[in-house]
Amino acid sequence: MKYKILPFIFLHLFFVKSNAQQLITPSVLTEVCPIAPYQFSVVIDQVYAGTTPNVVSYSGNPTVTMNSYNITSGSGITSFYFNGSFDDKNVSQTFRINYKNSSNNSTYKDFTFSKIKSLYYQTSCNTIQPNITSINQQQCDVSAININFSNIQYGTFLSSPANCFGTISNYDYLIPSGWILGSTTSNGSTWISGNNNVNITPNDKGGDGQKIKIRPINSCAAIYNNVVFEIPITRPKPVLNFTSNPFICSNSTFQVSNVPSWVTNYSWSVTPSNVFSISNPTTSTPTISKVSNGEGNVQLEISKTGCSVIYNTSEIIGNQVLVAGPPQVLNINPNLMIYYSPGDENDICTYQGNTYDFTYTSNSNINWTAVSHVGGPWPSWNADGNGDLYVEFFNPRQNKMVLNMNASNTCGSTAYNFGFKAVTCTLNKHNHSKKSK
Repeated sequence: MKYKILPFIFLHLFFVKSNAQQLITPSVLTEVCPIAPYQFSVVIDQVYAGTTPNVVSYSGNPTVTMNSYNITSGSGITSFYFNGSFDDKNVSQTFRINYKNSSNNSTYKDFTFSKIKSLYYQTSCNTIQPNITSINQQQCDVSAININFSNIQYGTFLSSPANCFGTISNYDYLIPSGWILGSTTSNGSTWISGNNNVNITPNDKGGDGQKIKIRPINSCAAIYNNVVFEIPITRPKPVLNFTSNPFICSNSTFQVSNVPSWVTNYSWSVTPSNVFSISNPTTSTPTISKVSNGEGNVQLEISKTGCSVIYNTSEIIGNQVLVAGPPQVLNINPNLMIYYSPGDENDICTYQGNTYDFTYTSNSNINWTAVSHVGGPWPSWNADGNGDLYVEFFNPRQNKMVLNMNASNTCGSTAYNFGFKAVTCTLNKHNHSKKSK
């Protein structure tokens, strides 16, 4: 047991940490700049004759650029200088002085600096907390945006409690191209200097989906600045209220309200001109009239000098197209002949089903019904939810059939009959397939 204790006793006697009063200038309480060169003046208890104190980087990665020099000893103390610098990280950084005391015992003294004015790590001390965290500025609105916040401080990373010190009062801003901070118009890539209370003026439409970035300006010539606060920007259209009608049976007056104060002009338009006409198109309350049955579009442009915003059909009426009058069949593929009297039937090969794709005026309600048939049981037919039609004659005795299509909307209805006749074609009846709609 004695042999295990002796090495410990030896270390305790010959490698001890000095408790004598020891000093370093600049003081460990000094706010220091990273990267900058410092000359340190050190006073420790007197070193053993013929030995030299050795300064090393112990923790936090400070740099010793010149070890101890101008060493003097006397009256129980040793003083000397060394040169060094601090890493550009806001963490505690320690220089250790290794030396032999007057009893020729190895000892050391640590000098830990915690106030490194670096912005490498974000802390609770250096977090920018502006009055706004997002910008929602409507298009064409160039009202100034105020951003203000309390000046931040430097802070030691992972310090508990928080070690905040100093004050940062100058900041850089990166804003969208064409936006103005003070008297400086941004080019979108160059940071603009400001303080913690600025007014930023947007341009008419720029910045949508971009961000305003704010970073503190370090009073030291530091390399890193990772403390950046971002404010996202959206530039939506003004939210207007429309009184409108998706169906123009004869005529209808539209109205727009909740219009921004910057609006000086209205411009309504409708297309095509052979389906719609418009009166009072430069007011907030135009009247749209039906010229003929069909469909088309309506558009509103609100504007001021140098800026305008356009609203399309779906934004105005809630539907993709504007409808005039009762529904119309705009197209049939393949083409079908309308049935007016016997002889107007469309030929269909027996055992071979045909599908007909119909295009109707938008927002039409479609209803198919059977009118009559000649010979044998009813042929097979069905219509899907889009109003498309499938017809098949699967029996030679099924000779003819007439179906009725009725399309309706708010303005009225339109009906057509379509006749079909079975004809014999070269087709293996076992190879046909029926399409279900």
